[in-house]
Amino acid sequence: MTKTEVDDNNPYICDVDGVVYTKDMKTVLFYPPQRGVVTDKDENGNEIKSVSYEIPEGVETIRSKAFYKCSDLKEIKLPSILKTIEEKAFFLCGLKEIVLPDGLETI
Repeated sequence: MTKTEVDDNNPYICDVDGVVYTKDMKTVLFYPPQRGVVTDKDENGNEIKSVSYEIPEGVETIRSKAFYKCSDLKEIKLPSILKTIEEKAFFLCGLKEIVLPDGLETI
């Protein structure tokens, strides 16, 4: 799955470029596992898949399993006002490193 589309009239959730958020854009609900995957080759000619993503400013919560099985997600930039990362938010992800914002309250 590379993107999710939500009807504009849905009163509870919305999508931005295929990523699902609550309507108020304060919570990330779902990131499609194959969204934005870029394929490169290493020095031996082997394919390397990767994704980087920047969560928009204003998001305060990343829901449980929001990035579930995003194995190609190697880099993510978190918003400065992020307060909560719920259980298993990045379960089975391929993140190499993550920088947590200073205001993070719960993980």
